[in-house]
Amino acid sequence: MKHLTKEEKEDIVLAHATRIKLIPPRQSSFRVLAILYYKLLQQNGTSNSNNLTLSGEQEKERYIIGCNDEPCYMNGSICAERAALVQLRFIPYQKITRIVIVTDSPEPIVPGCLCREFLMGHLNIQGQPSIDPERTPIVSAGSTCLVCDLNISKSIDQDDNDSIMQKLKNGCLHQCLGHQGHHHWKTIKTTLNELYPYPSPYTYLNGKESAILGKKRLKSVFHLTDNVDYELCQQLIQCASKAAQRGNDREELHPIQYGAAVLFDNDEIVTGIQRKCLEYGCSQDAVLQLSTMLESKPQQPKILVQTDQYGVIHTPFATARAYLSEFGYGRCRVLVAQYHSIDSNEHEDAAKEEWYDIQDVSVDDISPSAPDMGSLHPTTDKNAKSQQPR
Repeated sequence: MKHLTKEEKEDIVLAHATRIKLIPPRQSSFRVLAILYYKLLQQNGTSNSNNLTLSGEQEKERYIIGCNDEPCYMNGSICAERAALVQLRFIPYQKITRIVIVTDSPEPIVPGCLCREFLMGHLNIQGQPSIDPERTPIVSAGSTCLVCDLNISKSIDQDDNDSIMQKLKNGCLHQCLGHQGHHHWKTIKTTLNELYPYPSPYTYLNGKESAILGKKRLKSVFHLTDNVDYELCQQLIQCASKAAQRGNDREELHPIQYGAAVLFDNDEIVTGIQRKCLEYGCSQDAVLQLSTMLESKPQQPKILVQTDQYGVIHTPFATARAYLSEFGYGRCRVLVAQYHSIDSNEHEDAAKEEWYDIQDVSVDDISPSAPDMGSLHPTTDKNAKSQQPR
């Protein structure tokens, strides 16, 4: 367990004190609360300047709070981290300093795949990432003190509210054990890079910029790691990119189109195509379009790839990562790419010097530390078979 600062321990108390006042959402009855701490940035120079610094009043740390909410149809739900993050659009010059998450579970639960992807791609008004994926701490805490057994995992009756709040804010009774008055929760302290590896190469780009980069990548060369078969890799990428090109009939909605291809252990290749909707969030993911075949075929999937119409490899997006990891495909292999380029200031022909490494990793590798809801929603005998590793 990574060391928590005094501020982070106090943050957890604030988060729990806010959470236990909330009415649970109607569908899951499970509360999640996120606090995003941020600092204001002062713009230096002209209105087009990207030079942002902290100074004076801007050094003061502030925070915003978000909680999960759920309509009758679960796909329309919003998680706490995203509910907090969208509020930053009203605060144009800012930088997130840390994120604290608490839930009704006695175990700490890290952000899910959708939140990880949303956090990774969020930019401030200057087009700069709001969160440093390598350094910004993400702290998740359970709801039961390991020392004094204070349990605040459930909703609290109004009569007990004052008593519980006092115990929560007064700290742990067993200060003699060296906990300095702070409750000792189970915690996880991590970063976005650890939670969401292999993000899309278009993560910080808009649609037009993505299309320009995609066309540029057509000229790039690639290197394979030792365990990747060249001909098979080429075949899968070609199948996925052709599927993307075939399905790109709504380019006016967004210039990038995705396709996916999966190889089964009988050497059959099946493809899926992204379907774009006017309301972006209703679009159908290319990898998820393969789900019917994945579940109905007796053969097991061996390796999967997702590309755009230019053949640029994209690791499966959040919804696909969640599906594959939760439905027992953790051992399925996935082609991922890590792109490299040479500084154009040093090399005039830098575009031709771009290259990328292709490797195959497992679904478990692209969905690390997936939230474990088993203690809250135990697997029944009916679906136990579908949850077995494949």
